[in-house]
Amino acid sequence: MEKPTKKFNGNLDIEGNDIILKTDKGNITLISYPPQTAISLEAMKLDAVNAFSEYIGNPVTISGMKQDDQIYDAKIIRSYKSHEPEKYGKEYWNNRIQKAHIRFKARRLPGYNKQFEVDVRQMITINDSIIYEDLKKHSLLVRDLEICDEDIYRIYHHSRVKRINPYRYEYDEKIFGCEFFMYPYELRTLHKGDCDDWGIELASYLITAGIPEWRIRCVVGNTFGGGGHLTVYVLDDQLSNWYHLNSTTAWPSVIKKGYGKLSDFPKANDSNDKIGIKDVWFSFNNLYAWHAFETHTSEENMHRVPWMNSFLIRPILG
Repeated sequence: MEKPTKKFNGNLDIEGNDIILKTDKGNITLISYPPQTAISLEAMKLDAVNAFSEYIGNPVTISGMKQDDQIYDAKIIRSYKSHEPEKYGKEYWNNRIQKAHIRFKARRLPGYNKQFEVDVRQMITINDSIIYEDLKKHSLLVRDLEICDEDIYRIYHHSRVKRINPYRYEYDEKIFGCEFFMYPYELRTLHKGDCDDWGIELASYLITAGIPEWRIRCVVGNTFGGGGHLTVYVLDDQLSNWYHLNSTTAWPSVIKKGYGKLSDFPKANDSNDKIGIKDVWFSFNNLYAWHAFETHTSEENMHRVPWMNSFLIRPILG
C-alpha cells in the first residue's frame, strides 16, 4: 500500500549534509523524490542537496512521503524564490489590471435579426451539470487547489477529444451569418464553433473542475501573427507564469508541438507563439472582466477589427 503524501510549507535550509525544511511545527529532513538509485540514506541526502540546491534559502511548499521518523521523500511543488505568495496570489491577479464592465452585442433570439448585449462574464458556465458529470466521469475534478498544473493539462486534452463534443472549428458567418458568442450548451448541441465558443467552453471546464477562477482568463486581442482572437491563458502553480492554451488548437497539433505538460506551452508575450495574444484588448473569467491598453497601437489595432465595435467597455471607477 502506497504511503500517504503530505504537504508542508517552510523555509529550505542546509545543515551539514542534510537538506532541512524548517516549518512552524519543527524541522523535516528531506531526501529527493522520487528516491534516487543511491544505495544508502546518506547518499540519498546528498542527492537531495544537489536536487534542491537552487531552492535553499527560499520559502517552498513540498509534497512528501514519510520514510523514517522526520525524514521524507520530497519534491518541490512550489517555490517562492521570485515572489511572495501573499503578494502574488488571488488579490494581486484580480486587481493588477483595471476592471471593467464589458458587454458584447453577439446574441439574438430565434426569428429576430436584432442582436442584443450580453455581459461577457456570464458566458462562462460553471453550473452546467453535464460539464460537471463529464469531468467526474473522466476523473478530472481537482482535488488540490494548489497543485493544478497536471489537472489543467488533462482537462485541456479532454476538451479537444471528448466524446460529447470533440473540437471542430467553424466560422460564425457560416453558422449564424454574423458574429455570435455561444454558450457551452449551444456549442455542445452544434458540435462546431470558432475561437470564442471553444475558449469560453474551455474556461467553463477548467473552473467547473475546480481550478481557481482567478487563475483562468479568456483573453481577447491581436495576435503576434495578426488578427483578432479569443483564447485562454492559465496561471501555473508557481503563481508567476501565464501559459497559453489556444482555444482553436486540435489535439494532434498539441502532440506534434511536443507539449507534454503545462510548462511546455507558450508563455504570455511569447512572440514565437503566432496565435498568442500580442495586444490585449480585454480579458475575463466568470467573476471579473479587465480592460487596459498597454500601448496606443493596441487601441488602434482593436478598432480596426469590425466585430470589436460590438463591444461596450466601461471602466469600473473607485
